[in-house]
Amino acid sequence: SKTFTVHSSLLFNPKKKAFIKNVSIKVDRQSGAIANVVKRAEDEDDASLQLEDDDIDLRGKVVLPGFVDSHTHMFLYSYKERPAGEQMRNESTVERLVRATNHVRAALLAGYTTYRDLGTETLGNADANLR
Repeated sequence: SKTFTVHSSLLFNPKKKAFIKNVSIKVDRQSGAIANVVKRAEDEDDASLQLEDDDIDLRGKVVLPGFVDSHTHMFLYSYKERPAGEQMRNESTVERLVRATNHVRAALLAGYTTYRDLGTETLGNADANLR
């Protein structure tokens, strides 16, 4: 199948500023984009829901849209750990790309789906390829 389904008891709709009960979300496997959102019948009980092998069952949980962090410096440590100039001068591109990959992964696991880097600190457009 080209999609998998996430089943949730509550989905937050930021446009309506409201929660929607009993929702199933179809997700495109290749892109990760939401393909369809379906509201299940209010009277549908948990036992009657047919789960496929690759479905994600989040019933009893809340699904939120991805968070946005619009000011990051993913290629750098905190300035408290090491000054930025020192990092740019003394660290290899590979070391900084690995750090950025780890920062982005941690952000994704924390619920951030959009991450904007404000300056790649001498690495050109390297942030555009971290997906």
